[in-house]
Amino acid sequence: MRTLTSETTYEQEKELAAQKYPEHEKLLKVQAKSQPIGEFLEWLRTEQGVKLCKWGKLHESQRYHGLRYGLTEAYYEIERTTEQWLAEYFGVDLAKIAEEKRAMLEEMRAANKR
Repeated sequence: MRTLTSETTYEQEKELAAQKYPEHEKLLKVQAKSQPIGEFLEWLRTEQGVKLCKWGKLHESQRYHGLRYGLTEAYYEIERTTEQWLAEYFGVDLAKIAEEKRAMLEEMRAANKR
């Protein structure tokens, strides 16, 4: 991990971090927009009891209840987290975010051993 010296400015360090961790940079750029949307979705889910659903063929795990009533299609809950919705909407790859986090931790561990 590099430390800020008189030879490197904050802006230079920021640019290096953006190059090393591009998905986190993308996340930072959309944070001002994604934060209020995420808070609203959480409010709907937790305080209003709203569940996002879609119409379609019932999944295997849902068929028991549907077949009981003779249904093969119905509204069913979309099982996605707020984080997953936001990531898809803003084009952020959560798997890449996880990889970058691991790389950051490894870099910090290596710097602490010195």
